[in-house]
Formats: sequence, C-alpha cells, structure tokens
Amino acid sequence: MAFAITTDFVRRVQDFIVSSSEDALAARDVDEPSLVVRPSHSVAISVAATQNALPIAYGSPGELLASRGFAVANPAQRDSPWTDRAYVLEHIEGNPGVFTRLLPELQADTEITGLAIGSNPELILQVDTGRADYLELARLALSRRVLLLTEFDVASPYYDELAALVVSINPRMVGQVDPTTAGYLPLMQAAMEVDLMAFATIDEALLADAAYIIENFVDAEPSLLLSDHRGLSLIPESIRNEVWSAMMARLANEGQLIPTPVDGSYQGFLDYLAEHGIEFSGRFRSVVQALSVAGHNQDYASIAPDRRLAVVVMTQHDHNNAYEAYPLVDQLQEQGLAVVYLEADDEAALDELAEVVAGSGQLIQTLVIAGHGSPGALLLGSETIPVWQDESGYVDISDFHHGDYADLNELMAESSNLLLYSCSTGFGREGANNLANTFAQFMPGVRVYSPTMPTNVNHVQVNNDGSLAVQWREEGIDYMTQVNP
Repeated sequence: MAFAITTDFVRRVQDFIVSSSEDALAARDVDEPSLVVRPSHSVAISVAATQNALPIAYGSPGELLASRGFAVANPAQRDSPWTDRAYVLEHIEGNPGVFTRLLPELQADTEITGLAIGSNPELILQVDTGRADYLELARLALSRRVLLLTEFDVASPYYDELAALVVSINPRMVGQVDPTTAGYLPLMQAAMEVDLMAFATIDEALLADAAYIIENFVDAEPSLLLSDHRGLSLIPESIRNEVWSAMMARLANEGQLIPTPVDGSYQGFLDYLAEHGIEFSGRFRSVVQALSVAGHNQDYASIAPDRRLAVVVMTQHDHNNAYEAYPLVDQLQEQGLAVVYLEADDEAALDELAEVVAGSGQLIQTLVIAGHGSPGALLLGSETIPVWQDESGYVDISDFHHGDYADLNELMAESSNLLLYSCSTGFGREGANNLANTFAQFMPGVRVYSPTMPTNVNHVQVNNDGSLAVQWREEGIDYMTQVNP
C-alpha cells in the first residue's frame, strides 16, 4: 500500500490524534512530522514544519513510521520517549491514559501522578493506597471530582479526612458520606451551617424514621436539631411532633425552662416566636438561643445586669433571604451578649431603642442595624417604594441633618459598637459622604463597622475589650471608623 502524505492531508487529520487508546503507539518527537498510530491503522499526523509534500512511503502504517526514521515503542518500553521523566512531565497532562503503562518508577513519581490525576481524577482509584503521598493525591482527585468519594473504601484511615474535604467543597455531598463513620454527625452539622438542604440528603427511609432521627440528631452529641431547628421542616410532618417532643425532653433534662406553648409541637414553637417579635425564625438556628431572645423581647427587665446588651434591628423585607445566611443573633448570644431582636418595617423601629434601654436598665453595648443598603442609605421598609416617594422606610444621611437621631448616642454605652449590616454603607471609606461616616460623625466615640461593597457577614467576633472583629465574605472590604468624642 502506498501513502501520499501532503501538508493539506496532515492538517485535515490532526483532530484524529488519540494517544490514550489502550493499544496506541507513541512516536518520538523530531523536526519532521510526528505521528501516532491507532489500532485501526489510521494515521494521525501533526506537522512540525511547513512543507509542500512529504515523500511517498510504502507499507503498513508501522512500516511508514519506521521508513521516516521514527522509533516506535510502547510507553513501557525502554526506547520510548515515555521512559524519560522530562518528556512525561511535559506530555502527561494531555495524555493521562498513558499513566498506567508508564514504568513503575515514573508511576511512583508524585509530580507525574499529580499531573495525570489533575487531568483524569479517576486515576486515583488505581494508585496504591500505601504510597506516602496518597492522601495528597486523593485530596487533589476529590477537589476535581467530589463524587469520587463514593468509590473510596470506608475502612481507609483517610476516609474521614477526605469526606470532610468533599463536604467543605459541596455541603450536600454529606449525603454520600457513610453514616456509620465517626465523623458523620460533625460533618452533617458543618454542612447544615452552610446549606440547610444538606440535611435533606439523608436516605429517604431514614429521614422518615423517628427513632433514627431522635437517636442520631436529637440525643447524640452534638444535637443537630437543637443546634439548628430548621432541619425539622425537612422531615415528614407525620413524625415532626414526635421528634420535637424528644427535643423538649432533652432540654428539660438539661434544666432548660420550656414555655408551655412551646412544649407541645414545633408549630407551637414557631407561633411563640412570632408572638414575641420573631416572625423570621429562619434567622435563628439554636432552639435555646431563640427562646432566650424571645424572653428578652417579652420583658426587657429579664436581661441579667452582668450581660452586655446588644440590640439587633433587622428589616422585615429581605428579597434574597440574605439575613438567614448567617446566624448573627445566635453568635452574639453565644459570645455572652444579651440580645434584644427587633424586626423593622420602617425607621420608626429605632424609636424602640429608648424603651429597651429604659426597660433593661442598661445602655447598648452593640447595636446592629440590618437592611439592604447603598453608600448613603439603609433600607428597613419595602424595597418597592423609592426613597423619594416615602423616606420613612430608609435610614439615610438626610435623617441626621433633620435631627431624627439626635438622642441616639445617649443610648449607647461607653466604647460601644454600631454594626451596619448593610451593603456598601462604607463605600469610599474615610472622607466619603457615606452612611458609616455620617453615623460616626453624629455618634462620637462609637465604633462604626460597615462593608465597602455588596457582601454578607461571614463571622462576627466579640473581643475581650468589647470591640468587634467583623469578617465579610469578601476580603479587604471591612471598614471601621470612629470619631473621638
């Protein structure tokens, strides 16, 4: 058979190169065209230099290659370029299928294996688990393809650590973690913190089994449903009250006082919160903290004098549920502050602050005002009403110049905090005409925290001196300003 190989032909067959076929042959790079032969005897050629035509050669594709001076070899053969480490490092990413046919010493090379797994994560299933670098390689594979976790041996000493990695990447993958492992319940709790729907990944039959739910998510440590009551909305209604009764029994055994309306059913708990100013129960996680705040809302005088007072004023209008993403009230409570929580429909909600101070007998250590924002305004009212039509739904710069909050600073404790939990209210930072600087100007001595761009809270830490460390989702956008009194 004769082959007339022209440059045009070469260009038209370039797309047919398949070097990862089980029986493919690899060719040594030369200045002339390089070729790869497939079992079908199709010849795929890439041209290294432009030329009008190549000489006619005769015989089989393998003979054609030999006639052009190519040394054709299987990757495992000593005269193949795939025996050269430098060559493999350069080409393995594009040809990961060759990996399993490399020489043993090259398969054992961490850098080569990593490049191959980076291109084809499933290769980790063919890597010896006894390798010193196995955990590092497994992490790489799972970071590329989390579903591979289901292929790993649960008995592996690395399983819990790898499962944690996968869940950190995709919380809903917790449903693929073996529930018999020691790390399962902590992983479920961590996943639920990020994505409530992770709880719904439990096997459907188990999710409907009250005994299983009570044993693993109420009585176990940690008690996931007491830590995040929202999971109850994901279990069948037919067992919900049975599970809730078990939750209340555990709290009673721990000495927690349970209000009578709450004891009977989960719906009773939600109704109780609503009666005490907490319509948006999804902004809370912990059953205990929600009941504690409801008690503060009911009677400001119930706040213990040895706990610093925090007041959270949060909008009722939240089009994207941004204020359910981070359990701010829970976090402040757990760090020792006594929180009063006020849901706001307009700026008149700030008038309630004076009543909180009078009723509790304490000045406010930390005030949080939460609503969707812009550099010059924070929205507490309806998002469909523009500021020029009804300004009462907004806390904005003009309010201060009109004297609306002239007495606000008198309600704040010495060395206190104001957190504007509102996008872009610190935009422009120092010297800008933004809401953060305006609050600082009219409330000298108060530390004012705000973000400089659209974002959400990632974490709030209460420091020993009473100041805050606010971490937003994006780095470098935190802004704190304070005007000396």
